[in-house]
Amino acid sequence: MTAINTYLYVAARASMEGSFLDVGCGTGTLGFILKVWGRKGDIVGIDLYEESLKKAKQIYDHVVLCDGRFLPFRNKVFSFVSAVEVLEHISKIEGKLFLKQLESLVNGLLIITTPNGFQKHGEGSENPYQKHLSGWKSRELKNLGFKVRGLLVRSKLALLIPPFITWYFLLFADDLLGIKKVK
Repeated sequence: MTAINTYLYVAARASMEGSFLDVGCGTGTLGFILKVWGRKGDIVGIDLYEESLKKAKQIYDHVVLCDGRFLPFRNKVFSFVSAVEVLEHISKIEGKLFLKQLESLVNGLLIITTPNGFQKHGEGSENPYQKHLSGWKSRELKNLGFKVRGLLVRSKLALLIPPFITWYFLLFADDLLGIKKVK
């Protein structure tokens, strides 16, 4: 389960206008935060797990049941695209192609989050798509053109470590936040 702090970090960077695509939207936590904060413009959520989309449908302007690796949208149609805790659910090779596809959809900001390195997760989950298949490090995301920041969201260390240490230096980061401006 994604920590609420992760969604708040992403929402704080989202533009409050224009079209927004939330890839792997789950039950709609990010969309809910954006709506509560008064975001204007269409918010589109996509997910592969139909049970999650039934809940997300109550929050998003549009929901699409599809695989995030094969998105049914035209190029440069969104001003903001996010993929919160999605990248680790596909292989490295597919992940690089997935990120390129996300870049092709956005004319603005692309934000992703993923665990820092491989973390076993999803075994026995009700959602068959929750299993982690890859792990990513900051260097890999930087090599793909992302500005990378660290998030300390699941560890009890979060109470002891000043946030800027994790944010700028990636020390103790359990999640990575990748930011890329795309034109």
